[in-house]
Amino acid sequence: MKNSFGLALGGGFIRGTAHIGILKVLAGEKLKPGLVSGTSSGSMVAAFHAAGLAPDQIARLAGSMRASDVYDRESTLRRLAPMVAKAACDFCRLPFPWSTPLGLMSGRALESFIQKNVGNLDMRKLPATIAIPAVDLNGGHRVIFLGGKVIPPARSDSRYITDCPLPLAVKASTAVPGIFEPVAWGGYLLVDGGVMETVPARVLRELGATRILAIDVGYHQGPYGPVHNMVELLERTLDLAGTAQVELETAKFADVVIRPDTSGVGLWDFDRIPRLIEAGAQAAAELMPEIRRLAVARVSVAV
Repeated sequence: MKNSFGLALGGGFIRGTAHIGILKVLAGEKLKPGLVSGTSSGSMVAAFHAAGLAPDQIARLAGSMRASDVYDRESTLRRLAPMVAKAACDFCRLPFPWSTPLGLMSGRALESFIQKNVGNLDMRKLPATIAIPAVDLNGGHRVIFLGGKVIPPARSDSRYITDCPLPLAVKASTAVPGIFEPVAWGGYLLVDGGVMETVPARVLRELGATRILAIDVGYHQGPYGPVHNMVELLERTLDLAGTAQVELETAKFADVVIRPDTSGVGLWDFDRIPRLIEAGAQAAAELMPEIRRLAVARVSVAV
């Protein structure tokens, strides 16, 4: 993977579909990254790419995607009630004899959506190289799901997992704390990779990429509007908390950063996916001279 061109796809809920437009532009320019990383919603796009789907195929999948493909149909109230009761008992130092969920949704719908479209692929058998970050709540460190023909670095403060089904890796990287349950795997308790790495450029550098194109779909142009509910409050909080982290990470590890205009798109705005794909394509086209210079060596590993 030495001297390779890497592509980092950041998280941002439904805004992650903007990555598809960027993949389409790169494909049109015949610029193929040797390594793709994806966090949270970026991991979904990265997974479809690594499984061998063309950008147009991924765009069709995204266009057909509905809320029920991502968010579990089960009642969140059924989960919320015991969660609140447990928290109240813990606060009052009272016993609570029943186990309670750690998220409003299980994440099964999203995992099933990935399985339906690419199967239960073993990451070791992927035709392309991919890195999907998650965070282990037990150990407090990054866990990287690694697929394709790449060897984990000998020295790293991250834990690397290669023997894992691709849908499970995506489920772990998209497990937003509080919304989705953490994923238990291999002794880890895993949540959204964006907790530590919203735009996963650092992992590309660890794996040997020397030229990195990073995509930040959480960039917001102009002032924010009012917050209307708890879901919007959580989404806004995550955005604001991640802004400084993204700036630091991309400044240190990325060579070029694309920031599509995804302003005003919320968790349920599936009807705006075509607009997001177009926003990604437009942002990539505007920076194409810089992107082309970044990838001009054409030495990335064929995947």
